[in-house]
Amino acid sequence: MVHFREVQQFRQPWLWAIILVSFGVMSWSALREMPGSHPARFVPLLFGALAVGWIYACRLVTEVRDDHIEVAFRLLWPARRIPLADVREAKAAHYHPILDYGGWGVRWSLRKGRAYNVSGDRGVLLELANGSKVMIGSQQPEALERAIAERRALPNR
Repeated sequence: MVHFREVQQFRQPWLWAIILVSFGVMSWSALREMPGSHPARFVPLLFGALAVGWIYACRLVTEVRDDHIEVAFRLLWPARRIPLADVREAKAAHYHPILDYGGWGVRWSLRKGRAYNVSGDRGVLLELANGSKVMIGSQQPEALERAIAERRALPNR
């Protein structure tokens, strides 16, 4: 059973400005460089359009289930299941995506551990039994923290 679910997507205006301007420049260049009706001139446009659509479709899905937390970056990265029994602490926190983890997406930091994030600077920091840390970016960090705490408090997880 799912006790908390959040779906986040890359929808930041600045990101889409960069993506669409880049696609526009690439398209203009491809069309300008190839002869008039040569079919190969549309190949870069096709791949560029597919890349833009792929980024638009990617999403971070976070779920708290009966006995685990599932973090899945759909269309980008395999899902990760974190057993609630392995969670030593879960705390809502502010963080600096670029300074702490090097940006957004699935990120690793030697000092801070792994991060799954799409936007913003809030999330839930998990400390696991093995000492590793996982930051799950969230627009609802308090609700995510509460759902994890409620599931961990139950005797039969």
